Amino acid sequence: MRAAPEGSSARPRPGQRLRHGTRLFRILSVALRDPQGRFLTCTCEEETAP
Repeated sequence: MRAAPEGSSARPRPGQRLRHGTRLFRILSVALRDPQGRFLTCTCEEETAP
């Protein structure tokens, strides 16, 4: 995903969720993907309905 400056409310943080259609993913970690800081890699875990 595209990066937002560190500290920005638009930058994803661990504990937040991402949505893809009806699927929900809990963000476990966020790391820079490239040396220029243009993209992020989010490690996520898909949430399942109880």
